[in-house]
Amino acid sequence: MSRRNNSGFAGPWAPRRAELSNQYYITLSSGEWTQGNVRRRGRNGARYQWNQGGRVGGGGGGGGGGGGNVMMLNPDMALWRKIKVNSQGVSSCTFKSCGESSTASIVREYAKSNTIWLKDFSKAYQKMISSGYKTLKWPVKKTQVG
Repeated sequence: MSRRNNSGFAGPWAPRRAELSNQYYITLSSGEWTQGNVRRRGRNGARYQWNQGGRVGGGGGGGGGGGGNVMMLNPDMALWRKIKVNSQGVSSCTFKSCGESSTASIVREYAKSNTIWLKDFSKAYQKMISSGYKTLKWPVKKTQVG
């Protein structure tokens, strides 16, 4: 769950469960989403997130056991919809007017089958933990032109 005091965003990504599952993909691919600014008064900078059901910024009933308003960030939504955001993080299209992204078929497949998602996740996770971290490097910053 994202908390405004920590990240500036509010709400869970998926209903809270005590199991590893494809619930994230089910949530992402179901329902309508609305983007809005959840910046708190007195804080600098916009905080745009996507909320299900048209209510922006709630987090609603808290922990996500079915009672809360779930949220997604732009990178999450980009897995499902072809969004383009400006430097402030505002999408140039609404959920309905954005087409499907190139990865929407994968989101749909994972939403339909926990077995397929777990199989793919297991492979990626195993590769990640067996590769270690000693060869990881910080990305080189590109200089801005103009």
